[in-house]
Amino acid sequence: MKVSPRWIVLGAAAVFGVSAGFGSHSYIQSKVTAIEAANSHVEFVKQVVPNQDMPRGARLTTETVAVRAVPKEWAYADALTPDQLSRFENAALQAPARRGQPILWAQLAAQGPRALSDRLEPGRRAITVPVDEVSSMAGMIKPGDRIDLLVSIRQNTRVTLMPLLQRALVLATGAQTQAQATDAPEGRGYNSMTLDVSPEDARRIFAAREIGRLTAVLRTVGDEEDQPAAVADAASILGLSSAPRQQGGARVIYADRLALQPAVAAALRRLP
Repeated sequence: MKVSPRWIVLGAAAVFGVSAGFGSHSYIQSKVTAIEAANSHVEFVKQVVPNQDMPRGARLTTETVAVRAVPKEWAYADALTPDQLSRFENAALQAPARRGQPILWAQLAAQGPRALSDRLEPGRRAITVPVDEVSSMAGMIKPGDRIDLLVSIRQNTRVTLMPLLQRALVLATGAQTQAQATDAPEGRGYNSMTLDVSPEDARRIFAAREIGRLTAVLRTVGDEEDQPAAVADAASILGLSSAPRQQGGARVIYADRLALQPAVAAALRRLP
């Protein structure tokens, strides 16, 4: 049986194709083996990388970073390592970090006391109010306490009292943002308190500070009950009459006003 030259060509092509594929696979495998053999003595180190692109200001947590093995000769000397977690956890970035790229210490914001703004929830404000020794309870109100804020307004001889704010969180007393240690001296003086308030409460406190006097009242821990926000007269609170006294004496009648009365004006016109 005569074989067609076409089939001979196709068979030869198939044989050469299989031989080429096998040869390429063998060549690649030999190269991989050679590379692995060459790198068998390479030392790897573990470094911390972001598991996603992170912008400036983002914080490093166990959820936002991962550990990557990097050849020691390619590793950055000042990159973060897993054993340094306690030093950089919750630190903020002062420069963006790319996913998979080692994070450098130079990319972190300076470590220090937590900024007061970091302690505010979104939509909240911090406002500082002046206090004296009485309002601050001789300096014994501490950061973390809850207070009520009262305002007294004097108008001539009348004094009006009203609750301005209830259950306000004290963020700072003077420049102190943390409560004193148990062995610290009590009653350290200060002349201002910084409170965590809403924007509307901040406006009300500012207005009250301009026209009245503020007094802080310390609340017990866990007391969440608000009192009625009633405006009262100081004299009434003390049981004193706030009604103005009636002054004695004769009523003064002015001629120009008397002439304006219709009956008097008619009588005046009949005079010669």
